[in-house]
Amino acid sequence: MNSIFELMDSNSCGTDHFWAPYISSNEPTFFEGSLFDLKSGLFQEKFYTVIGKSLVRWTSSKQKAKMAKLEWKPLNPFIDENQDEKLYGFSLGHKNSSKDFYVKSSSELDKWVDCLSSICIMSDIEDDYQISQQIGSGNSSVVHLGVRIQDSKKFAIKKVSKKKIQKSKINLENLINEIKIMRKLNHPNIIKLHRVYESPHNIYLVLDYVKGGDLYSRILEKGSLPESTVIKFSKKLLKVLSYTQSCGVVHRDIKPENILMISKNNDYNFKLADFGLAAEVTNENLTLRCGSPGYIAPEILRKCSYGVEADVFSAGIILYVLLSGHMPFFSKSAEGVLLRNRDCLISYRDEVWKKISKNAINLIQNLTDTQPNKRLTPKKALDHPWLSTLCKAKRSSTAKNSDREIEEVNHRSQSLMGDSDILQARKTIILSTNFAPMKNPRKIINVVKANVNICDN
Repeated sequence: MNSIFELMDSNSCGTDHFWAPYISSNEPTFFEGSLFDLKSGLFQEKFYTVIGKSLVRWTSSKQKAKMAKLEWKPLNPFIDENQDEKLYGFSLGHKNSSKDFYVKSSSELDKWVDCLSSICIMSDIEDDYQISQQIGSGNSSVVHLGVRIQDSKKFAIKKVSKKKIQKSKINLENLINEIKIMRKLNHPNIIKLHRVYESPHNIYLVLDYVKGGDLYSRILEKGSLPESTVIKFSKKLLKVLSYTQSCGVVHRDIKPENILMISKNNDYNFKLADFGLAAEVTNENLTLRCGSPGYIAPEILRKCSYGVEADVFSAGIILYVLLSGHMPFFSKSAEGVLLRNRDCLISYRDEVWKKISKNAINLIQNLTDTQPNKRLTPKKALDHPWLSTLCKAKRSSTAKNSDREIEEVNHRSQSLMGDSDILQARKTIILSTNFAPMKNPRKIINVVKANVNICDN
C-alpha cells in the first residue's frame, strides 16, 4: 500500500523536486553540521542546518542556499557495508524524489536521526521498539505498550490501520491533523508525540505512556474529589488550555476519558490526550460540530461557528463532575443528553452542592456561560479567588463513608455512567449538519456502538 504522506509532501513542497530556493524565516535552528553527497563516486561535503521543519543546504558564500521541507518525508537510516569500510547515512524523501546523505560516523548518524525523527516519517518500527500487549483502542486504531530497545523506556504506541482510514476522507484528515498539531505542542501536561512510523499497512504514533488510567475511571472509583484536590487539578487544566490557545489550537473533545492520570496515587497530575479532533484556529471560526455528548459547548450544538472558548466550556463541565461526582446533563436517552447539553441548564440544587464553596460554583458558572464571549479565558480564570488559596476539603477523602454517603456515591456513579445505551453514546461523535437534535437518538447510539464517528448528512 502506498504512503499516505506522499501527497502531503508534494503539496507542502509545491514541486516534485527535492530542493527549492531557500526562503528566510524566523523559525529556530534545531541542528547543524556537515553532510556528504555521493556524486560520480566522489563525496562532496556541504554544510546543512535544520531550521523549523526544513533542511537547508548552504553554499560556501551562503548566497545560494537551497531548502527541502521535511514534515512528511520518510527518513531511512542505513549502513552500507558493501564498501571497504562502513558507510553511514540516511535517505530522505519518497521514491521519485529521494536523496541520500552520508556522515562520518555512527555517532553522527545517531545525532541526525534524533533530530530528524521528530519531523520526518520513520519506517521499520520493530527495529526501535518491542511492541507488546494492547492497552487501548479507538475507532480505527489500537494502542499497544511499546518498549524502546535502546533504553527499555516504555511508550504508548497507537497503531492506525491505513486500510480503515483511507475508507473515510474525514478520518484521514483527522489523522494528518492530529500529527501536525501534536508535533506543534510541547507541554508537561500534554501527551507528547515522539515519532511517527509508516509500514505498508499501518501508521504508528509513538506517544508518552502513563500508567494511572484515565480520569473517568478515577471518578467512578472515588465518586468525587475534595476541593483542595480539584483546585490543584483545575490550575493545571487551565494552564494547559492557556498554552493550547496561545498555540492557536482547540482540542474539541476534552472529557475525563481523554485526561490520563500520571499516577494511581495522585488525583491532580495528568496529561491531556487524543488530539484526533483538534483543529488550528485561524481568522475564520470553526463549524464542524463534534465532541462527546455532555461536554460539547452549546454553540456547537446550536449550529453556530465557534473558537477556542469551546474548550473552556468542556473544562467547566469537568470541574462540575469532579466536585459532584455526576454529570450536569444526565438523561436516559442520547437525545436527552444532547438537548440538555444544548440548552445548558446546569443545576446546583443537589445536596452535594451544599458542601461545596460558593467560589467553586462561581468559577464553574463563569467557565460554562452559554455565551462564549462571556466565558472566562483560561488566563483570567487562573486569577479566580477560588484558585488563589488551597481551601481545606469540606469532607475527608480518607474518612469512612456513612451509609448515606455510600448511597450518594453510588447514585453519582450511576449518573455519570448512565444506562448501557448512554454509556456508549458518551463516545466521541461528529454531529449531523441537520441536528436539531436528531429525531432518532437510537441512530446515534447504534452507530456509536459500532465504534465509528458519524457524519449523517
